[in-house]
Amino acid sequence: MTQFQDYAWAIDPGKGKPHALAAFDAHYDLRTVWFASNALEAIQRSGSDQLPQHVVYERPRVYPYGGKRKHQAPPNDLLDLEHAASMLVGALTAGGCSTATRVHSYFPRQWKGPIAKPKHHLALWRAMPEAWRGVLGGAETAEYIHRACEAIAYGREPAYGAKVVDLLDAVGIGAKMLVDSRCRRMVL
Repeated sequence: MTQFQDYAWAIDPGKGKPHALAAFDAHYDLRTVWFASNALEAIQRSGSDQLPQHVVYERPRVYPYGGKRKHQAPPNDLLDLEHAASMLVGALTAGGCSTATRVHSYFPRQWKGPIAKPKHHLALWRAMPEAWRGVLGGAETAEYIHRACEAIAYGREPAYGAKVVDLLDAVGIGAKMLVDSRCRRMVL
């Protein structure tokens, strides 16, 4: 393990599948992305021997059905997802392991708004630094996002694999926290 501390870990929680995580260093650069089923695995796969200063995750929320979406997540599935996320975040920050770690959370509409995932991922991809794109798979991931957006444009359901979607969501959640923390520092 390397002797350093990440600034933040962002988590897109998974229910019945591994959580997607993204680590940002002290310079706000995306350092790595990975999947983990529990806190111990998250720490082992992070490449760091210390927990981050901040943990940010997506909190599920039941939104009123707006009519545009073809489906809405069942409330009990969202409760299970919240439980899985809380268990991971709690394990990462409990027991005095990391008293300095601050926990932040965003509801989906707080960090991505009400737009479709592929469209949001395309906007995120265009806004992120080139180095971040490399961490996420570069041209292959860009092509994947473009194909998903094209499917939506033609009224088809995008063939969007969970691995790419979940990692992009983790990066998006982390990016939102970084933007918010930069704004707070400029104001204070």
